[in-house]
Amino acid sequence: MFNKIKKNKEIFNWIYPRIYVLLALFVDSSLFLIFIVKSTDDISLTNINTFLILISWIIISYIFGRYSDYNNNNLINLSNQSFKLIILYFFLNLVKGIFFIFYTIDNQLLIFRNFNLFYLYYASISLIGLMTINILIFKRKNKYKNIYFMGSDNDFNILKENIYLKKDNLNLSKIDINKFESFNLENINFKNKSLLIVSNNYNFSSSELDFFKKIKKKNIVVYGLVNWLDKEYQLIPSELISDIDLVTDNINKINKPIQMRLKRIGDLLISGFLLLALSPLIVISCLFIYLEDGNPIFYSQIRSGLNQEPIRIYKLRTMYRNAEKNGAQWSSENDTRLTKCGKILRRIRIDELPQLLSVMTGEMSLIGPRPERPSLEQELKREIPFYEYRYSIKPGLSGWAQVNYPYGASLKDTQIKLSYDFYYIKNYSFFLDVLIFLKTIKLVLNAKGAIAKNQT
Repeated sequence: MFNKIKKNKEIFNWIYPRIYVLLALFVDSSLFLIFIVKSTDDISLTNINTFLILISWIIISYIFGRYSDYNNNNLINLSNQSFKLIILYFFLNLVKGIFFIFYTIDNQLLIFRNFNLFYLYYASISLIGLMTINILIFKRKNKYKNIYFMGSDNDFNILKENIYLKKDNLNLSKIDINKFESFNLENINFKNKSLLIVSNNYNFSSSELDFFKKIKKKNIVVYGLVNWLDKEYQLIPSELISDIDLVTDNINKINKPIQMRLKRIGDLLISGFLLLALSPLIVISCLFIYLEDGNPIFYSQIRSGLNQEPIRIYKLRTMYRNAEKNGAQWSSENDTRLTKCGKILRRIRIDELPQLLSVMTGEMSLIGPRPERPSLEQELKREIPFYEYRYSIKPGLSGWAQVNYPYGASLKDTQIKLSYDFYYIKNYSFFLDVLIFLKTIKLVLNAKGAIAKNQT
């Protein structure tokens, strides 16, 4: 019974931050199926072409952010959605062309005969449907306007920093524990979407505990800091982790044999397919690297793998020859060591493709924390608590940190990305891997690859 409850909680934690996206996807898909069946007698729900068209629509819509959470300005949302539908039109025309290559024009593809009219009608219905969801559904990030915090100054700064990074419009206030004896519950206005967050590892006094009993009777929402960051922002800062967390179920190694077997099968199938499908792109990239800066085209590095065992990875060379003759360095936003070709390859992550070989051999996975160079890790271990714990699972070609935070260029960036790695370790599931994979595709197609944001 306990395991069942725990499993259901894990599923809820995965779904909760994505309720809006999943609902938008469901409504859009349902409208699409209803419209496509009603618009012609020649297509049914059992026809494989119907689902091929639907899947194309969903994937392209997701990549261009049609199911992403909106802001509060409905006029801006309307203009953004309209612009995305225009872009979507041209990409669906490309899909239409691919269909014509493999199929003859028959009654099963009647919608493509009147594609422009079909698209105009359905795009209007889809736009109305998604805008209606945005207006009627109370968005998660606006659930609480006022947040009160009790705990240490260090924990308060961590909370404040993460709210700032997420650009959430929240009013954050700290209850001064030093003046707690003269504190009056009535001094705090817990109305208007407010909640209380408390430090997980802070030793509260008896008077402070009495305070919690009082607010519990008033049905005021109270969260532990780690739980709130885990649920709302899908990250777990390393500064908030204690030794006991690593030996309990709070931050646990992935111990899901069936899901790990599925993960390995997925690694083999997808990496094999990608190597085969993208081999022409790799060959063309090699040619451009050679023409700009000659040999070598590939370069290899020693990185830390599972349990910090050294592994050798291969990448397409994006820097000038002897760019690191003085040792390893952090990347920067305008890194002069990058070749012109290298900047493009990094943005769309083509330089990472040779690492698919490491995925095939089992040294890496498609999804997991990115492996780091041992020469840089000595400083990271000294400065960041529990840094080495990220190697309790296989490193990946892409990861939760990579799809949620820009390319790291400093110690602080690495610390922030580690908080996403810890979330991934704690909340791993096959569905989370699928989500990361889709987000990675979205980043690649939007050319938001491995270019450092700054050097702070």
